Amino acid sequence: MDTGKGITPHYVDPIVMTEPHEVAARQEACAALGLDPDDTHVLISLGGGSISEPDSIAYEAFGLLREFGGQLTPVQVVSPLAEAGECPPGLIRVSAYPVMRYARAFDAMITAAGYNSVQEAVSMRLPSILVPNVKTITDDQSRRAHLLAEQALCWVGGNASDLREAVRSLADEDQRHLMRERLEAVRQSTGASDAAAVIDEILRHSRWPGSATTLRGKYR
Repeated sequence: MDTGKGITPHYVDPIVMTEPHEVAARQEACAALGLDPDDTHVLISLGGGSISEPDSIAYEAFGLLREFGGQLTPVQVVSPLAEAGECPPGLIRVSAYPVMRYARAFDAMITAAGYNSVQEAVSMRLPSILVPNVKTITDDQSRRAHLLAEQALCWVGGNASDLREAVRSLADEDQRHLMRERLEAVRQSTGASDAAAVIDEILRHSRWPGSATTLRGKYR
C-alpha cells in the first residue's frame, strides 16, 4: 500500500475488539442472552434496514433461514436504545453489547463484511456468511469477503442468488463442521498487541515525547 512520501508503514496481524479470553463459555453466554444451549443459533447481524422490512437484506436472510434452516434458530441482537420494529414469528431478539462476548452462544452467523465483523468471525471460529455493503466509499467489503472465501473461511452473499446458496450451505451441519475446522486451523491474531508495541517503539525513539507535557506530566 502506498502511504505517501516519508511515511514508513508497519504491518501487523488483524486487530479484533474482543479477545478470546473475554468470551463467555456457551452455557454462560446462552444464560446471559436467554437462549437454550441445546438449540442451534444463527446470529443475524446486518445493517441496511430492519428485519421487519420486506426490502431489507436482513429480512431476506431471515426468510432464507426459515426456508432452509431446519432446526436452526435465527437470533438478532438489537440495541436497547434502537427501534427494532415488530419481531417476526420464529425470530429471537436479545439485547447485548458487545455481542462478541457471547459469541459461543452462536453456531453460525450472517453478518455484514465490515472489518471488525470479519476479523471477529475468524477469531471466534464462527462459520459465517459475509454480506458486503457495496455502497461504502472507503471500505472495500466485497474484496475483503471474497479474499476470505478464496481461503474457504466463509461464504459470501453478494447478491440474492449467492445469499440463497450460502444459506443452503450454512444450513448443512456437515458443511458448518468443515468450515469450523478450517477456522480452528487459523492462527490466533496478535494484531492489537503488535500495533501497541509498534506505537510504543515509535514514541520512545521520537524527539517530541521528551518535551511533551500530558496531564500526568512528561511522557516516559
